[in-house]
Amino acid sequence: MGRTFFLMLGFVFTIGCGYAQDTLKAQKPKVENELIEGFLPERMYNKVMETHQISLHTIKHILIDTETLAYSNKLVFVRELTQDEIVAFKQLLLTDSSYHWKAYNEEFIFYPSKQFVLKSSNDPLNIVANFDNSYISFIGLDGQMVLPIQ
Repeated sequence: MGRTFFLMLGFVFTIGCGYAQDTLKAQKPKVENELIEGFLPERMYNKVMETHQISLHTIKHILIDTETLAYSNKLVFVRELTQDEIVAFKQLLLTDSSYHWKAYNEEFIFYPSKQFVLKSSNDPLNIVANFDNSYISFIGLDGQMVLPIQ
């Protein structure tokens, strides 16, 4: 009788653990991307989705005229991102919580310091960022879309 009880208890425990694992697999956290998908033009959103190579550049501001204090931007190649970095970067770009939606407005100060070139099957998508002022800009054939970032 005691042995049967322990066998039944072990059987119920095994079934319960299997059910819990199936439930956890079914409840994987869904990435919320409804706001960013609606904000970006479809072509830009698809470019981010299908990107397979990303290069990182630094933007240097160089004084070109001392009288008018005119500056020019010089793009300096830093490196290519690894596949793990690409996956993480794309996930950040496509997650609504990466952006500060309540602070969005049309007026902003934007002097980019980093540029990411997302390369896919045809034309590239440029993403420029100013981490000091917390803005990121998507630049493509559809124009420029600027968002405040978290």
